[in-house]
Amino acid sequence: MSKTRKWFLFLLIVLLAGLLSFFIYKIFIEEKPKVVVVLKDLNTQYWEIVKAGAEKGFEDFGIEGSVLATSSRNVEEQKEILQRVLKEDPDILIVSPIRSDILPILEEFTKRDIPVLLLDTDESWEHKTAYIGTDNFVLGEKSGILMASQLQPGDKVALLGGDTSVERERLKGARKSLITA
Repeated sequence: MSKTRKWFLFLLIVLLAGLLSFFIYKIFIEEKPKVVVVLKDLNTQYWEIVKAGAEKGFEDFGIEGSVLATSSRNVEEQKEILQRVLKEDPDILIVSPIRSDILPILEEFTKRDIPVLLLDTDESWEHKTAYIGTDNFVLGEKSGILMASQLQPGDKVALLGGDTSVERERLKGARKSLITA
């Protein structure tokens, strides 16, 4: 083999290796995971902070992400949002369920091997990948202990709450600690 052909072959191999490296980089390294976060609403400071944190995380970690929310904690609206997100086929779904009514839609995500992480509101759903949030029963217990420490014998307490699983768990915890105090 002549010296010219060896150099030509060497340059061809280097060029092919460079092109191969470029395509591998494009396919595997540059591809950003797509994460969708679906919140209950954006009408409180709490959810605004959660949205800002998610967006900051997307930016810091190079993730293609979006945060969506209902306009007024409407379950039907959350179902519609989740149906649209399902069509987008994200890599990960993070959702704060308004009520357990949305679990059948979340099942559709798991059928497509899309991990579903529950945020703020834990549901006893076997297919969740993880729960991100507070143990609301324990938080209720601690609140009840603090409240009990401020009471005098004969004082009465009214525990007020709504119909969400978060509120129910916090009330259970508070009742437990107030009864035993």
